[in-house]
Amino acid sequence: MVYFEDKYLIKSTEIGKRINRNSYYFIASFIIGILLILFGIIFTTFILEGFLYILGYIMNISGFFLISGYIVHFSLITYENIDKEGVWKFE
Repeated sequence: MVYFEDKYLIKSTEIGKRINRNSYYFIASFIIGILLILFGIIFTTFILEGFLYILGYIMNISGFFLISGYIVHFSLITYENIDKEGVWKFE
């Protein structure tokens, strides 16, 4: 979806700038979410009890919901603006 928007989006319009900025935020939140899940798995694997064990589970859950939530947000922004004139090159 990021490739599609990079290829067909007219970035000189205000809506195009906002969608393009959100695509970069999506990539950054995806990387952060994957790192949260990775370090959460490492914490829960090597630490058997205590605060860091609970922190590992919280990191897993928050990484999953960060990725899922921003995917929904990014898709809704694209869906709301797919029929606007002057935003896409394939009109």
